[in-house]
Amino acid sequence: GERLFREAVTAHRNDLIGSIKTTMSPFSRGLALHSARALDRIGPISQGFRAAVRESPHGYFAQSYLKGALVLHMLRARLGDEVFVDVLRTFAARYRGGNPTTDDFAAVVTELGGGDWSWFFDQWVHHAAIPTSRWTTRMIDASPGHGPRVEIDVVQRDVGEDFRVDLPVRVDFTDGSEESYLVTVAGNEATVRLDLPRPSRRIVVDPDRVVLARTKRNLP
Repeated sequence: GERLFREAVTAHRNDLIGSIKTTMSPFSRGLALHSARALDRIGPISQGFRAAVRESPHGYFAQSYLKGALVLHMLRARLGDEVFVDVLRTFAARYRGGNPTTDDFAAVVTELGGGDWSWFFDQWVHHAAIPTSRWTTRMIDASPGHGPRVEIDVVQRDVGEDFRVDLPVRVDFTDGSEESYLVTVAGNEATVRLDLPRPSRRIVVDPDRVVLARTKRNLP
């Protein structure tokens, strides 16, 4: 189950960002073969059938079914499994037999998840931009009066200066244990610092492939 789930997420992501790495996967829909121009012109999820363009007649399918699933995957990671399932059950029960909108779903997320979620839906549902990102980590040894620290440099391109991402981070400690963190990064360039309770041996950014982004090692 877990292996196939990861393969499906990776294949859908590659279809959306134009990578051919998983074209032969049974979960791929072959959309990665579209031109970069088509990928740049496809409309957002909220445009429905209008998301398709001449260069990409499958734009509606790509946005509604592939990106839509990945956006829910990001939302699940942000809310946690228990709250996410509660959101789905509440939404289904409240609007059964009706014709709810994205705003209705967002209202349920806000009601049960708390906080302001307008930025999330505006960014991922009402706009089509996908960031090109670089994540660089470094571990800083403990100093007198301070514990060990992790610093994560984040660079985001092809998106606006106010673009936000919830970045999952897994820390593997030297004692064999691990802990997961979720940090919010805003802007085209930022440095996130995590103070750790004990020494670590490895830092893994986005271990479950949650964030929808084109990741590159070298970015200007």
